[in-house]
Amino acid sequence: MPKEPPNAEVAKTPPPLTPVAIPALRSESSPSSQRTLSFAQDKTDLNDAAKAELTTVAENVKKSQASVRVEAYATGTAEQASVARRISLSRALAIRAFLIDKGVNALSINVQALGNKKPTDSAEVFVK
Repeated sequence: MPKEPPNAEVAKTPPPLTPVAIPALRSESSPSSQRTLSFAQDKTDLNDAAKAELTTVAENVKKSQASVRVEAYATGTAEQASVARRISLSRALAIRAFLIDKGVNALSINVQALGNKKPTDSAEVFVK
């Protein structure tokens, strides 16, 4: 029978595991919401109605730690696609800045400037 070295430790049974509560992760099927904000043609500033909607969105996002996706559009012809894209980007960034000012984490906001992909002067805000 082989002799064990004098410093050899005997394997011990680990203590039993204690259950720990883990916060539930948001599933892909968690409820989401969508808001549509209107803009005046060629304008990028938020009107009072948009600010009210975004204030509600910000409160909900902060409570639930949800993420936000902003898709902004601007009307324009094919020849004005570049201008429409710049306007839609300014709209998306105005929404993002407003949400950040209301306490939403900047890393949870994704913006997309979609220019004249839809014939509308608006932005859609998705919360998930």
